Amino acid sequence: GTLFLRTYDDNPAANTVGDTGDLSIGVVSIDQVVAELGLQRLDYLKMDVEGAETRALRGARETIRRFRPLLAIGTEHTGDVTRNVMEVIAAVESIDSSYKMQCRECRLYASPSFGSVATPHVVRFLPGKN
Repeated sequence: GTLFLRTYDDNPAANTVGDTGDLSIGVVSIDQVVAELGLQRLDYLKMDVEGAETRALRGARETIRRFRPLLAIGTEHTGDVTRNVMEVIAAVESIDSSYKMQCRECRLYASPSFGSVATPHVVRFLPGKN
């Protein structure tokens, strides 16, 4: 499909992916890439997709269920980091509830939805026992 990249000349690290932006980008799902490559094993999946984490997780559903890789997901590039973290956790739990979450790089964050709260900018998920 197609998503958009919103770019910021003064801070390229703040670029985000979403439904609006100044650059159109083609995207494919992780499940599609894994199938096309014929992968037989996947141990680690790192996502730093600038705000498109839950979309990427939906597109990796079968890959995660099949290979049960360790997941490391950057969550900091959204308008509400705390809400994004909660949505990422819910997305992983909906795919495989045995995953165990570990928060990394927690910072005090002023969430528009939840107020001042310690929020991880990276969330790691370890596959649990099936």
